Amino acid sequence: MKSLQELVDGQPIDVSLVVLADEPDTNVDRGLLSDVKQKRTWLIVALLQKLFDILQNEDPYGSLQRINQVDCIQNAPVHKTTMIRSGKYGYEFSEDTLALVAEKADVAVHFGIGILRGDILTTPPFGVIGFHHGDVREYRGGPPGFWEFVHGAEETGVTVQRFTETLDGGEILSFKSIKIDDTKCWKEVRERQYVASVDMLSEAVDNIKDPEYDPEVPSTLGRVYSPSDRDWRTTVRYIYRVFASKVDT
Repeated sequence: MKSLQELVDGQPIDVSLVVLADEPDTNVDRGLLSDVKQKRTWLIVALLQKLFDILQNEDPYGSLQRINQVDCIQNAPVHKTTMIRSGKYGYEFSEDTLALVAEKADVAVHFGIGILRGDILTTPPFGVIGFHHGDVREYRGGPPGFWEFVHGAEETGVTVQRFTETLDGGEILSFKSIKIDDTKCWKEVRERQYVASVDMLSEAVDNIKDPEYDPEVPSTLGRVYSPSDRDWRTTVRYIYRVFASKVDT
């Protein structure tokens, strides 16, 4: 959301509409047992990281902001809706939401959960743009920055794309490469991504407005990772990477 504030502060634009979208009720278990099942052996690391964050006062770039904490959208009209499931992971919007977006928005900025599908992608004249905290040509899915750290990558990236029906396959409107070869844990990677991303929405909008800008469409896409890929081998590898980085210093 800091990037949205930077965009509004630096561009002659107004936030004309905020769409607050809930997930449809799919009767999915989101309780403690479900969380344990999903994290499995990674739960040990997650609990230790949470304790460390509490003791160290977690950086605000790595924490979620509520809508009422973002100054630039305080006076914008709010439309609440429920997303419509589209396939296994995607979501679409209802006709009334699409009509409102068509009336209010030249470009839409996507924050939060959900892979957008359907007519919403082409309803605003300049499309829907959003972040991928990584280089889509190397790593896709999530969590952001995690797999790059585990694999000992020297660099990661942050990408702003115009969304299409192809997951992470849209035009690249802004990209930054970030060195991470000296990071000591996943959190450091994630924080560098968030800090680097602050001015990228503004750059992306500049590029959208530039008729001579020729955006790159990625010719290759990286593997799609998910949190469920963090098995015991990954957990061991992560712990090794953390301890190895501390020994090196």
